[in-house]
Amino acid sequence: MHKLIGIGAILGLTTSTAFAQSSVTLFGVLDASVRTVHNDGAGSLNSLASGGMMPGRFGFRGTEDLGGGLSAGFWLEANVATDTGVAGTPAPGPFWNRRSIVSLSSDRLGEMRLGRDYVPTFLAWASQDPFGNTGVAFTSSFTGPNVPTIANAYGLGSRPDVWTNSAVQYLLPKTLGPVSGGLMFTVTGANAATARKLWGGSLSYDINALKLTAAHVNTRIDPVRDHHKDTVLSGSYDLGAAKLSAAVRRFTYLDSQQTNSMIAASIPYGNGQFKLAYVVGKSGGNIAGVSSSSVGGSLLGLGYVHRLSRRTAVYTNFGSLSNQATSTYTLQTSPATITPGGRSRGVELGIMHTF
Repeated sequence: MHKLIGIGAILGLTTSTAFAQSSVTLFGVLDASVRTVHNDGAGSLNSLASGGMMPGRFGFRGTEDLGGGLSAGFWLEANVATDTGVAGTPAPGPFWNRRSIVSLSSDRLGEMRLGRDYVPTFLAWASQDPFGNTGVAFTSSFTGPNVPTIANAYGLGSRPDVWTNSAVQYLLPKTLGPVSGGLMFTVTGANAATARKLWGGSLSYDINALKLTAAHVNTRIDPVRDHHKDTVLSGSYDLGAAKLSAAVRRFTYLDSQQTNSMIAASIPYGNGQFKLAYVVGKSGGNIAGVSSSSVGGSLLGLGYVHRLSRRTAVYTNFGSLSNQATSTYTLQTSPATITPGGRSRGVELGIMHTF
């Protein structure tokens, strides 16, 4: 009798699992453009570039319905360079470099995520960028490991302004109506020589045509225990005939600061869309032992996208970056050098397909 009860229990579990709804999706973007960029004092560079409209990527994501409003999921996503076929980050970087998470979600309680993911401040900035944070109108041209406030904190080659490893996240439930957001912190090994202990979060208010977001990330860099702070305030308003957006992002580390400010617009036109962005980057304080109050520049981005279908589009973008004083910022895929205080200008024509 006990054996029959045990077999029945096993069959019951097997049956309930079989009826649980689950799905796995393969997705991605292939995007390539013919691009030319001219830097003052260094001439021009012509290239077939990847990611002029959307960064190339591929990945897998899936969910399983556990019943009672509870579900489990995963997300694996890697870069792919359409021009070369290279996927992930070149060694020794991670292959699934864009996202690698497993999650448990409740309709009433919210979602818990574990793994590598985007930091809240990057999402708050990128959500207001009509150019998708890529291409010759790259609105984060004043951000990244070449920016002193970040390079001094983390070392060249790091992108703490975009992703973080070993993250634990809690996201608010969708039942809160116009309010969304969450918290993030990292769990790192105590013996890591350059461990990053990150905490932060975001809060958004989204109702009708208005969206407002505030986000902050604080990272402690061991063993020196210095703190790098990253704060974003952003918002948008959809007028129907045009969507207007703005964002301010401020980095601070020791005695150096950097503030990036963006105003942008996207204007639908038939099967297409016109895009405009203007970004000002400004650094100050003591950078690499040198007092500076006039380091930075401005970027003007113009673009047009024409949709051939829901998944395929052709586009053209123009970017013009003007440096201040001794600054040497450049557009993506440009000549290696530029005259201090010079201009970097680029144009591209490309094709984007999603799947």
